Amino acid sequence: MAVAAKIALPELYPSAINHTRKLLGQAFEHGTLSIELVQAIATVVFFVDADDNSGARKLAYAIRGASELGLFKRVTAYPQDLLEARKVLNRERTWIYLMIADHRFSTQRSLPRMIPPEQRRQDTNTWIHQHVLSCPCPSEAGLAPLGGIAKLLDLYEVLVTPSRAFDGPDEAVLACLESEFASWVGDWAGDQTRIHLQPVQIKLIRLYARAFRYQIDEVHLIIAVASRAVEATKVKAITAFRTVIRSALDVLEYLREILGSTACVWESAFIAAASTCKSTLLLGGVEAPC
Repeated sequence: MAVAAKIALPELYPSAINHTRKLLGQAFEHGTLSIELVQAIATVVFFVDADDNSGARKLAYAIRGASELGLFKRVTAYPQDLLEARKVLNRERTWIYLMIADHRFSTQRSLPRMIPPEQRRQDTNTWIHQHVLSCPCPSEAGLAPLGGIAKLLDLYEVLVTPSRAFDGPDEAVLACLESEFASWVGDWAGDQTRIHLQPVQIKLIRLYARAFRYQIDEVHLIIAVASRAVEATKVKAITAFRTVIRSALDVLEYLREILGSTACVWESAFIAAASTCKSTLLLGGVEAPC
């Protein structure tokens, strides 16, 4: 209710979020544990005020509670009874959401992952296709592309965190990343998606597509600058630099477009803006669109 008020009835939000904090405090104090509490915390952490930096700690509590409830456990087959099947999916959906949230906090805030590797299930696309016809849930469709971008970010982290075995990003890994990214864009960021997405989900996915394209172009620039061939370096570096600038401006232009039609903007949007602005500022004298 507090999250809904923030978006639809902002004048009620201060009272609603204060009541939320009171209820959460009581739950923490009394050791309350239920899937509903886990879901409530997981929802609140993404709609906090700008000066509230407690999201990662709240999420850690939710993940710990979910682990105690065994939400990471998968069934071999869904029950034939529709209600019982939805109860199972409710548990699995909650865990997938937490897995994506854990990954998001880790990559955006340089925090360690809370969910151990053996409990991470990133094949959200397969999971949704297993029940999309029998037990449809429109909102969960967005979990599939988010699970996919998490895999891309993991590969990107390998690319930009070189081992001692080589100097700079590995071009073979970059080529693999570009191939995987192109496949992901084709599935989720075009006019036709593999599963029907809600309008707000489409906006978020297309923002991620532009931001990730910018990150890949940055790697190309790093490789071009690191090249030992002096003359080739100049041409490649200039070309790569221009491409990075175009990608950065594309992100900012899209942000300007969606900010005018979105009541509550994701934290990812501002992180993308901050990341790309560092490139546009290098132009000197060129005004960014946001």
